[in-house]
Amino acid sequence: MNQTYVVKGSNTLYHVWGIITFVFAGIYGIGALIATVVIGMASSLTQGWIGELTGENLGGIQIVLVLVFLLVAVLGLTIRILAGLYLVRLQIRSKGALIFISVIYFLFAFGNLIQMVMLGVYGVSGGSSMIFAIFIQFFCMCWSIATGVFLILKQAQAVPEGTVVPNGAVRKKETRYRPVESGKSPVRSGSSKAEIEGLFGNYKGKTFVFRGDESCRIGRDSGCDIQISHPKVSRIHCAVKALPGGKFEVTDYSYNGTFYENIALPNGQAVVVQAGGMLVLGSADNVFLLKSLQ
Repeated sequence: MNQTYVVKGSNTLYHVWGIITFVFAGIYGIGALIATVVIGMASSLTQGWIGELTGENLGGIQIVLVLVFLLVAVLGLTIRILAGLYLVRLQIRSKGALIFISVIYFLFAFGNLIQMVMLGVYGVSGGSSMIFAIFIQFFCMCWSIATGVFLILKQAQAVPEGTVVPNGAVRKKETRYRPVESGKSPVRSGSSKAEIEGLFGNYKGKTFVFRGDESCRIGRDSGCDIQISHPKVSRIHCAVKALPGGKFEVTDYSYNGTFYENIALPNGQAVVVQAGGMLVLGSADNVFLLKSLQ
């Protein structure tokens, strides 16, 4: 049975580091290609020099050396691409894969450390070029450690899809929107004055003012009171009601989640929250402020 895991909370930091990982994968791929060519040329020179001394043909050794280096380069590039894919995805299939790749990254960092030591010990007379090489290894070591830590953190926050967690719920599919029936609303008409202000995203700078006991629907659907066109926003993403005493009732109906003060709200359940907090839809791309005017 295939299990899908969803990462609770905001993925913005993981997404950014995933994009950085893709960039480094490209740089690594170009560097590996250049290094392979250089090693091929160097091994040809080495072959000719040793061949003159020993009279032996080292062509086979040269080919094996280049192929081994190329294989290592391809494996390293593949690992880096997989790390980037895992960091930018909201859902993952295997938490063990993230642990495995993170261990590989820690080994990358250990390899960078060894190369730094070797450069420092045997390249004392290298001057500024050797210092630059040591700096590059140090930079790569720090980046590998950071990527490994990000992968571990992401797998630690991933929970099986459909599992309720203490800080909220992770959903397998959108819950169907069900409007509050007449007479069951805890708010009396005219008893509350509040508004929703867009802080970031498609609704930035705009305000929705509550009047009486009306409910504000937010989502992609044209019938929503606050309509947002965004890939992480569901057709009916959530519903918000203003309650007396500077409180709000928020109900999440989405696939990617509704977050209040960075805490995921349970899907399909009305939750009472305080005014003054920030409401995030799906990701940090759409942020709202719940304001009480009382």
